[in-house]
Amino acid sequence: MNSYSLALFLHVIVVVYLLGTDLGRLYLARVGADGVTAPESRLMAARACGWLGSMTNLALIMILPAGISVGVAMGVYTLSHTA
Repeated sequence: MNSYSLALFLHVIVVVYLLGTDLGRLYLARVGADGVTAPESRLMAARACGWLGSMTNLALIMILPAGISVGVAMGVYTLSHTA
């Protein structure tokens, strides 16, 4: 596997992870806001939603280096090295 394929794969995985966790956060937010749900379940849903939020923030940080790696591997972006 060459560097372009690996960088593109990682970039796509990060985007898919972001979309998937947003759907999970939506579901957990609905469960947490539902008045019929038991208080313990609502608390667990709120904590899980916060945890998924922090993982999504981490994935947003990782998407920039993955995109730069794709650009460098394609040759459309060069990293300048200054001494």
